[in-house]
Amino acid sequence: MASLYPCANVCVLGDSTIWISWKDIICFSDFGTGDRIVFDMIDEVIDPPLSRSLQMRVLSLAIATAVVSSLILTSESQAQETRRYINPGTVADTATGPYSGGVLVGNTLYLAGTIGLDEDQKVPETVEEEARLVLDDVRQTLGTAGMSMDDLVWVQVFCSDVAHYDAFNRVYRTYFTREFPARAFIGSGTLLFGARFEVQGVAVRR
Repeated sequence: MASLYPCANVCVLGDSTIWISWKDIICFSDFGTGDRIVFDMIDEVIDPPLSRSLQMRVLSLAIATAVVSSLILTSESQAQETRRYINPGTVADTATGPYSGGVLVGNTLYLAGTIGLDEDQKVPETVEEEARLVLDDVRQTLGTAGMSMDDLVWVQVFCSDVAHYDAFNRVYRTYFTREFPARAFIGSGTLLFGARFEVQGVAVRR
């Protein structure tokens, strides 16, 4: 059942709300009812009634405006969430690369790309050893944020030679106890320091 608030030129239709001015619709939310009912309500508020083609244009504008408004509100909400930097890098850290190991925003952790070098900062001799080192580094960053490998939702693996695909996967599988995250395995060509793999990802706390 619809009700009208003439003082504000507002039409409320069930759980949906349409703010209407004499020239335009400013915002439309939760559009889930039939076009016919919505059009009838528009006709009641706007005098003289709009043509059907103009109603469609107004309705399209309303929906588009609602989508944009929703994205803006979501973005503002996320921006207000506290950020925590894992292994943070700053402009004063000239001896290291200009990046942080991870950024935790709310319950979402964005992990920087990492490679698996040994204690001497050398590329390990075997593919399997390097895969373990790079995944250990990912796991360590997750642990610092109070997460585990099972919190990963997206992983991207850059590989200097896709011939290492199977060897990497054999090691990779052992790091998870639940569902695997979404993943891309990309043949990238040469990586920094001659590494075979670089891994980055996104984790969301379960």
